[in-house]
Amino acid sequence: MRYLFALAACLSVATPDARAATPDAARIVAKNAYPFALGNGTLSGPGADFLMRATAGAQFVLAGENHDDHDTPLFDLALLDQLHKLHGFDQVVVEQDPLGIEAILQPPLRGDPAQIGKFLHQYPTLLGFASDEDLEFLAGATAMIAGPEPIWGIEQAQSPVRYLELLAPLAPTQAARGMDEVLLARARKLEPSRADFTRFLEGDASALDRLRALQAAYHAPAGSRADILLTGLVKSAEIYSYYRRAKEGEPVGLYNNTLREAWLKDGFIAHYRRAAATGGTPEGVFPKAFFKFGANHVIRGLNFTGAYSLSTFAHELAIYDGAEAYGIEIVAVGGVTEAADFPWLKGLIAALPPGPVVIDTQSLRAQWKLLADGLSAEDRDMFRMQLFGFEAIVYFPDSRKASFRLTGFSSP
Repeated sequence: MRYLFALAACLSVATPDARAATPDAARIVAKNAYPFALGNGTLSGPGADFLMRATAGAQFVLAGENHDDHDTPLFDLALLDQLHKLHGFDQVVVEQDPLGIEAILQPPLRGDPAQIGKFLHQYPTLLGFASDEDLEFLAGATAMIAGPEPIWGIEQAQSPVRYLELLAPLAPTQAARGMDEVLLARARKLEPSRADFTRFLEGDASALDRLRALQAAYHAPAGSRADILLTGLVKSAEIYSYYRRAKEGEPVGLYNNTLREAWLKDGFIAHYRRAAATGGTPEGVFPKAFFKFGANHVIRGLNFTGAYSLSTFAHELAIYDGAEAYGIEIVAVGGVTEAADFPWLKGLIAALPPGPVVIDTQSLRAQWKLLADGLSAEDRDMFRMQLFGFEAIVYFPDSRKASFRLTGFSSP
């Protein structure tokens, strides 16, 4: 009994001291925030040095963005340059149509953003993200990394016109070719411009059934060019059909998201297996890849739309390969988004030094409850989700919207 009294006495004395020693949230954030500069395609400063140290053991580095921001692709390209030079990163994985990436890897498009922009006049929906800065990233990556396939595009099919054009000469019968030509004419009618993005694959309720019928008519051998094209079209139409039906009130939105993440994983696995089988070094080193995706796809764990993300798989695969993965959320405000769009990060943002910074979220996790103090229950959950879902947050306080001079497309 006297031990209990003694313990109570110790606690009563220790409690005021413990409260006095409670760390200040602003000081914790400031201590783990590293300023950096981005200029002339180069990252410099403590933030750049920190990222190179933090990614030294990474097999995959995954950058999550809000699309169509100006600074984000430029940061990604500068980071990729350092990862390539210092850590041997030799692959890029992007949220872009496989046929779009296939096209930009060929001359005269390879390494030339202006040529890519001209090409997209013919196929305006082929690349889902086609700002000047996104095209600079793609061109820069293809110029930086040698080899026939430095970039892997694993997005669902985006341009039915391009797919159906390539399928026409592969038709096994005249009847199958006729079906293809009818669908091609319809796709051209529905999607003549960038403004008509997904009007066929999503907006046409008959598209999925008609593409499945086309797939059956081709009888394409598994793994053949026709099979890959047809499977891509059918799967994309299925994903978009769930999206359309969800907007109409049917409770199927979850299927759109889970199916899409599964499709991204399948695409990555196919590329990874080929690279691991043919491109590994004699020491057995697996490909090192940089990912550029929307943040929803590269947050680790259950993502914002209720699916287990591509990043979740990449982190576990890296562990299996004896390495690790490193996820970065890029929060760029002043263009596509504002600071008010991230209420769960307001405590972090308020404590940051001026200018762009890298926040080491791994070092903040032990104090997440303190840092979340004052947030609503919903924002508290979002804060915890992001603090544990990304290893770092890159914050740009003064970005702007991306430009579209190279394509002439309207800014979103």
